[in-house]
Amino acid sequence: MRPAAARPGPIARLALAALLLTALAGCLGSRPAITVEQYSLGYKSPAFPGLAPLAEGIKVARFSTTQEIAGTDIVLQSGPYQRQVLDYQRWRVSPADQVTDFLARDLRASGLFSLVLTYHDASSVRFKLEGALERFHQVDTPQGPAAVINLNLTLLDIRERELPRRLVFQREYAMEVPLNQGGAEALAQGLSRAMAQVSARVIADLREAADQRLRQAP
Repeated sequence: MRPAAARPGPIARLALAALLLTALAGCLGSRPAITVEQYSLGYKSPAFPGLAPLAEGIKVARFSTTQEIAGTDIVLQSGPYQRQVLDYQRWRVSPADQVTDFLARDLRASGLFSLVLTYHDASSVRFKLEGALERFHQVDTPQGPAAVINLNLTLLDIRERELPRRLVFQREYAMEVPLNQGGAEALAQGLSRAMAQVSARVIADLREAADQRLRQAP
């Protein structure tokens, strides 16, 4: 009859457990890290040749937005009640901040105001632009996927003391651009084309409205 095999003592069992944990950690550590791709708008600022700059400046406030697009998730709308986000693709900056920053950039490039400030600047000027971004995502239409932007803007004349007189205009800008395919990169390209068109319309309207207000001033 063979003698029973000796059972490992407490120290041996602890050493074996440590070896197993080390091997497991090595296996987990060898997995490649998940890369999150980041996207942003990208387009050339619209040009306005032949228009003289106004003698007043404008300040672009930080735009507000809805909770649905408040973060950096890339949102896809596949139906009236269906939303989904991409797992490993994100906006580099939140949609509202992107739209704010690009519109301020385009206003500076247009040269249609003597000065363009943003919410980072403590100084104030004659006109202030406030906004709310409501849509900035992909939608599925009967014709295929499309990129959509909805932006509500309010132009104020800060020198006016009474609130009704402060309001210069309040307008909605909506743009839908068809996409050849779905996905984050195609959506970023489509939203860039949409934003370029929205920006051109907004700046032309701002210049015209501010010019009319200045002509009305005593």
